[in-house]
Amino acid sequence: MSTISIQRKLNMSRDEVKKLAEKVGEKLGNKYGVCFTWADYDAEIDGPGVSGACNVGEGEIGIELRLGFLAMPFKGKIEEEVKRYLDKLA
Repeated sequence: MSTISIQRKLNMSRDEVKKLAEKVGEKLGNKYGVCFTWADYDAEIDGPGVSGACNVGEGEIGIELRLGFLAMPFKGKIEEEVKRYLDKLA
């Protein structure tokens, strides 16, 4: 199993960071069928060939994705797309 780990510092409050994360989750859900299930400021991530977590803190976000066997060849593309969404929405 392959893992993608992304940490970002953002000049935003915790609530603003969560709104950003929710937007990223919505875009990934619409495009790839990935679901973010929120519990306060943490989310479980689940989708076809991927699972993981999103953690929101004051001025920071952490996303960790575990890729299944079929998603591993797309690791670079998946990581690039998540980073691009974060950059675009930040």
